[in-house]
Amino acid sequence: MKVAAAIVALSIAPSLLGQAWIAPRGETSVSLTFQRTEFQGHFYFDSSKVPHGGSHSRSLALGIEHSLTDRLAISASIPFVGSENGIEPQPVLGRSGIDDGNYHSTWQDFRFGARYNLFNGPVVVTPSLSLRIPSHRYPTIGEAAVGPRLRETTLGADVGKVFSPAGLDFYADGAVSYSWVQKFAGIGMNRSNEDLDVGYFASPKLNLRAVLSWQQSYGGITADRIFSPAGPPVRNPNISDVLWVNHDRLLRDDYFRAGLGATMSIADRAAVYATAMKMVSGTNSHYGYLYAIGVSRTFNGAHVGRAPSL
Repeated sequence: MKVAAAIVALSIAPSLLGQAWIAPRGETSVSLTFQRTEFQGHFYFDSSKVPHGGSHSRSLALGIEHSLTDRLAISASIPFVGSENGIEPQPVLGRSGIDDGNYHSTWQDFRFGARYNLFNGPVVVTPSLSLRIPSHRYPTIGEAAVGPRLRETTLGADVGKVFSPAGLDFYADGAVSYSWVQKFAGIGMNRSNEDLDVGYFASPKLNLRAVLSWQQSYGGITADRIFSPAGPPVRNPNISDVLWVNHDRLLRDDYFRAGLGATMSIADRAAVYATAMKMVSGTNSHYGYLYAIGVSRTFNGAHVGRAPSL
């Protein structure tokens, strides 16, 4: 199926496109992705917008995926992240730490994954298992923290299908996952995620996409528990010091995000890609936007041990 083959060829940007499809045995893809995130404030527990806790981050992530067979692929990645808090005087909400208005940069978390193509017919079904492991003891207190520094295990599945109405080439890829997250201070942070990726091949080398993303958390603490009834930025006098200083990594983060993207083949086995996402709604979450751009390169199994030219 030529469209499915094109999806694989343009799916070498990790977590950006067509994760139901697996590349042929022996193929390896390498990607480098730059992402900029602009958090302009928070969604409160009732979904209202609160212009406190703005922050900026930028990251550069290296990702590698290798197909052990035509059905099984393994992957690994790690981002280097720099973050600073934004709008408010420092430190944010009276807390000390890294919220000093400067960028703080470090390696974040290792990510290891495996995908197995269970069904490869008109409908493609591919379960996945992934692990997220902090690379070191980086700071976690403050808006400028680069991550929560909590271990995660995620079990998921992608379902994909190609459509060709009136000779046009479309695909849809839906993903569901559940993550078991390491507890902190006795508080669980498990969550589920659902994503929908609908793509159109404007040409054999150009894919245009629309992306929807949901997250539901089943633990954590809500904003009304963190702040006083008067609302942010006044602290709730009943919250413990441990939960107060760590509330950024413990938020019960629920959100809906939507975006657009494109992937273009620029040479034999090489592609560039871009995605922009807006944080549309949520509770105990951030609002703002993000964008990602990157480049990917695939290496055929026959070329292992030597660098093929573009």
